[in-house]
Amino acid sequence: MVPVPQLLIDKKLPGGYFFMGEKMAQLREKSLDEYDADLILTEENLNIYLNHERIDSLGLTVDEVAKFVAHEIQKWENVKRVFTAEELYHSYMDDEWTDMVRKGYHHAESGDVVFITEPGYLPTSADSESARKGTSHGSAFSYDTHVPLIWYGKNVKAQEIYRNVMITDIVATLTHMLYVQNPSVMTGKPIVEVLGN
Repeated sequence: MVPVPQLLIDKKLPGGYFFMGEKMAQLREKSLDEYDADLILTEENLNIYLNHERIDSLGLTVDEVAKFVAHEIQKWENVKRVFTAEELYHSYMDDEWTDMVRKGYHHAESGDVVFITEPGYLPTSADSESARKGTSHGSAFSYDTHVPLIWYGKNVKAQEIYRNVMITDIVATLTHMLYVQNPSVMTGKPIVEVLGN
């Protein structure tokens, strides 16, 4: 998980808090300035949900408003990347951040705009004493995504593997260990070090 942001601040290291309440108030104000209407429905886990009914009633498109919102969010300090749903569906950019967000995006549940903060920043609703204690999960950075994997059993040699292994590789490895057919939707690759004799 992200190091405690207050500790990073105290040690003058990169990182800190990202106060969503302030940011959302600014975003709603920009929406009012641009469209004479607050077109933001809500924000959850760095997903911005737009008010589709209101957007339709104004003769606008969701993609048009999402691009405007994404442009405004990209101006915020400590925002690493911003994506619209349309970009995630149709972008051919294959950098690691686009790919990671695209893989976690679901058309019926994710927002119309998704963004990620710079490493070390913890989103919280507002500044308070309790908000400055502890930390949380949910980022795309290695401090949140790196999880130890332990294999134990007959014919599993004691060793440490230092390369990246994907979660999808677990199923690929198990199918070989159990001598079963690979599932048709399997995308992982066997962890050959575990299978080696």
